[in-house]
Amino acid sequence: LTLDGKHAEAEKLLRFAPELKDAAKEAQYFQDDATRDAADVLASALMMQGKYDEADKIMRNNLATTTRIRGPEHPETLRIAAGVALSLKKQKKYAEAERMYRKTLLALQQVVGETSKLTKHTASNFEEMLQEMRSL
Repeated sequence: LTLDGKHAEAEKLLRFAPELKDAAKEAQYFQDDATRDAADVLASALMMQGKYDEADKIMRNNLATTTRIRGPEHPETLRIAAGVALSLKKQKKYAEAERMYRKTLLALQQVVGETSKLTKHTASNFEEMLQEMRSL
């Protein structure tokens, strides 16, 4: 549904999953891969609807758990960190977003390389944010 742009419908369906009922409050719900993946989709659906605060909480919970399970420099952890940076950018929390982007980009370059799709996409989002900041 999210690929079809039906973010509100995806959110409704994902909220039926008991594991995601309190996803914005409890990191304990993110213990298995399937739940973390579903939380990631829910956070994306929320972001696409402009519900940045709730999406941010879910992503941060997901990031904390993934960091603990996979490690801070695992590609999955870094992908989620890039999502948190994007969420901060969307909320116009530029200082925090800039710190997150710089840290994540450095790790991405070391772990997956400068030519990876994720690194390029994260760098593009960061550059876009820097341009927004310059125009303020």
